[in-house]
Parts: sequence; structure tokens; C-alpha cells
Amino acid sequence: MLESRFELAGAEVLDLFAGSGALGIEALSRGAAHATFVEQSVPAVAVLRTNLEASKFLSSAKILRASIDRGLDQLAASEARFDGVLLDPPYGEELVPLTLRRIDGLGLVRSGGWVLAEHHVDDHIDGDYGTLQLTRSRRYGKTGLALFFERS
Repeated sequence: MLESRFELAGAEVLDLFAGSGALGIEALSRGAAHATFVEQSVPAVAVLRTNLEASKFLSSAKILRASIDRGLDQLAASEARFDGVLLDPPYGEELVPLTLRRIDGLGLVRSGGWVLAEHHVDDHIDGDYGTLQLTRSRRYGKTGLALFFERS
């Protein structure tokens, strides 16, 4: 879904609610230059680090062990900007809309960048979150994918 619309080669990506790091590692394997992972769980960060080492991408990664709010604040304070954001929060907590508003409000996505949000199909996802505009959505069983384009 991403490769048909955006170039991953050389991209800087942000993987939020990273868990094992599968999404960010996939972006790295498809040519992203760097990935920043934000994950709060200590056991998940250990698995993430192991996965980055096994895939030989540790040198292309930064891991922030923090809550999403604290991690986003740290990134904004350091003036970090990303070509793309991968967002896969736990289902049933309405975290996609909240996180999209924060990402937009903090200006973390470069002009022309994108955000790919995975969500439960019953979650309500709006078409716009500030400068982030929904451009495509897909449904796979109970999982939905929403692709937003930064249109500043």
C-alpha cells in the first residue's frame, strides 16, 4: 500500500506503539534510511532490540522507551521530522485519532510525508487531522488500514 504511493528508499520513519518493531523493520528492509521506534513496554523493547540485531538494522535505528505522549514530546523537542509514520496502537482504546491529532499538532511529519495507521474496523477514523488527510483505506477482516498524506 505504501510502496505504490511513496518512496521508502532513504526515508526516515517513525514506528509508534512499536512492539516487536515489525513495521519499522519492514520499512528498513525496503530501503528506509532510519527508523525511530517508540515503545513503553520493557519486555517489548528487549524483543525489538533482539529483532533489530538479528535483522542487522540496529545501527539504522533509535529506540525510545517511553509512553507515546512522552516519546512524541521528546521527538518534538528535538525538532525531529519524519517522512513517514507507522502507527499500530492497541485496539479498543481509540488511540488512532488521539495520536493522529498529536502527530499533526507537533508537526512531526515532513511536508509531503505520510502516516499509515492500523486500527480496528469499528474505530471511527476521520478524513482529516489538521494537515493529515486520509487518502486511502483498506479493510482486512477486523483490521483496517488508513493512509494519510501530509498536505501543508
